Amino acid sequence: MKDNYPPEVLVDALQSFAHIEGVLKTVDELLAEKAWKDEDDVFIPSMPSHQKEVMKSILRKSRHYNLRVLYPATLCSSLFLTTYSLLEHSLDELAKSIAVELKSTISLSDLNHRGIKRSRIYLEKIAMVNLPSDPKVWQRLDEANSIRNCLAHTGGRIESFEKGKEIKKIISKDNSLVVVEGYLVLRRQYVLNFTELVTSIVQDILKLNYERMPT
Repeated sequence: MKDNYPPEVLVDALQSFAHIEGVLKTVDELLAEKAWKDEDDVFIPSMPSHQKEVMKSILRKSRHYNLRVLYPATLCSSLFLTTYSLLEHSLDELAKSIAVELKSTISLSDLNHRGIKRSRIYLEKIAMVNLPSDPKVWQRLDEANSIRNCLAHTGGRIESFEKGKEIKKIISKDNSLVVVEGYLVLRRQYVLNFTELVTSIVQDILKLNYERMPT
């Protein structure tokens, strides 16, 4: 028997995922447009004309690198971490609310696991919530967890991450992940794919457990 109304935490998560995707697409397009604009208006201090042209060239290349590589990479990493944290928080809050409703003697803190894996086990094994059954979904989420930890713990520096070999294996089969000067860099498509993944997870939970779907 399905419950009637879906919990707000899941509905809010879906809305936030959509907003994050919109932010990524909008800002990325603005950065790309800015990168190809004429940079002749760059301020150059007074100096001989030949030196000024050299300085302009250096500044153009630096600005182009920032707009095409550095800023998009920072944007993608930030939005990915935000999306991951939002899913983690949503599942955590769902598990806690169901535990209260069921007056369960077992709480989330009683489980040995952490983060999304802990919430998943609690929801599936204790709260008896129907979750997506496709193992590939959870495998992708486990890989995202490794990427999240690499970014959060070492700033993306692969050789400094304790599971660096695992990160390299993930990168080898996903062309939306690259290595730049030893750092893990997420491309725009990876974040879009991940947003699509977490959206489908939440939508499936709603479809499997609740009568009324959010509009």
